[in-house]
Amino acid sequence: MTSRIRRVAVGGVLAIFAVATVYLLTLGQCFLPHWGVENHRNEQLEMREYSPFILPARGNTVGGILGRVKWTVMYPGRAKVLSAAEMLQMQAPKEDHNLREVLEKMGYSFPPGCAASSGDVVPGWRITHYPSVLNRIERDLHLSPHWVWAVEQDGAANGSQPFSSATNTTSSSAGSRR
Repeated sequence: MTSRIRRVAVGGVLAIFAVATVYLLTLGQCFLPHWGVENHRNEQLEMREYSPFILPARGNTVGGILGRVKWTVMYPGRAKVLSAAEMLQMQAPKEDHNLREVLEKMGYSFPPGCAASSGDVVPGWRITHYPSVLNRIERDLHLSPHWVWAVEQDGAANGSQPFSSATNTTSSSAGSRR
């Protein structure tokens, strides 16, 4: 009888381990550390624009609660964005927090020349980073870009770094959108 209990216990532990492993390698990939994100130094910067994603209903009805649970399971990276934004807001409620701060809170680094912004005149996100990091963000948050620019740094000695696009030759600091 005790060997049967041991087999069942070992089988249960292995099943839990297998389910956890599959979850972390698929839906839960955004909870893993970002190994090797600093290996992008030889890549050219890109600016990608993303449409805003739809948030779950906030109602306290059964349907609203189930909708939020379903959304959180289907899009764990997006749920983590909301959680990081809420955490930043609780830490400093009187400050405006931008997309870059939220993504940094999630563990993404933004070396010089990289940026992230949201809203402005056109709703959505605009992220300038190296393609390997942008691909990771897209995979983690289930995003697909609707506009991509190859970016070259014009560089300035004072630390400000205006950018120009290979598809749009005017500087983005001059107010060009596309």
